[in-house]
Amino acid sequence: MFSRGDQSGRHFPLRSHLLILVVGTLLPVLIVAGLLIRRMVADNRTSIENSLMATSHAQAAVVDRELTGTIRALQGLAQSDRLVTGELPPFHDQAVRLLHEQSMWSDVILSRPDGQQVMSSAAPAEEALPAVRDPDVFARVIATRQPMIGDLRVGGVRQPWFPVHVPVVRNGQVLYVLSALVTSTAFSDVLRREAPLPDEWVRGIVDGRGVIVARSRDGERFVGQRGTAAFLERYAIVNEGVYRDVALDGTPVYPPLSWTAHSINRWPRSACSASHCSARAAWPPS
Repeated sequence: MFSRGDQSGRHFPLRSHLLILVVGTLLPVLIVAGLLIRRMVADNRTSIENSLMATSHAQAAVVDRELTGTIRALQGLAQSDRLVTGELPPFHDQAVRLLHEQSMWSDVILSRPDGQQVMSSAAPAEEALPAVRDPDVFARVIATRQPMIGDLRVGGVRQPWFPVHVPVVRNGQVLYVLSALVTSTAFSDVLRREAPLPDEWVRGIVDGRGVIVARSRDGERFVGQRGTAAFLERYAIVNEGVYRDVALDGTPVYPPLSWTAHSINRWPRSACSASHCSARAAWPPS
């Protein structure tokens, strides 16, 4: 038989009973609340990423439309009978008229299949012209008989530019290659005008080497520079997606990356960045 003292020693204080009751009641609620918060955070992140990718796809569509327009204009000029008869002075006049209709172009160039330029809309007919500056891409135009887009060129008397090449084909043979030089400044203007976004957003296009070709803000500072190491690594292995990075100006960004529909020589990619996100059309290697 237990003594009174033994019996009293086996009872929990009322405070302990209440504490156990409260913990037992709240613990499942806290677990469920934690799971719900985690789910909400994941859903919110997915929503933000989907919004960022939609923006990147919209910009990619703008880039694709502009490049398609350039290629079609060159293909139309390539149908000129003057190229069959070899009448280059009259063809020069045709090229100049087309140049005046294309706000992004700085020059129209005609080259032989060996890469030697024979006409430039920006030069007098008697002026000696150099060879093409992107022989690898040029050679692929000849081999594939398909349009190709070259990498950004910086230096010389011209502002930064990239070439769009179209073969001139007659009876299955490439007679010439017709090229338009598209300026970085004009392409940046298109990004700002055709794909309007809030001021905190920066839109950019990079070439096959990961070099910035056009940028909607501070282009004079960053055009011609390669992207960050994280960007270049991701650029080489994925088609699209959203990831964390630090931009060249040191701003934390959460940029979406996507290809445009233009897969000719795997050009270009589009990217946007927003400094206000929780954390930038790029164009694939040629």
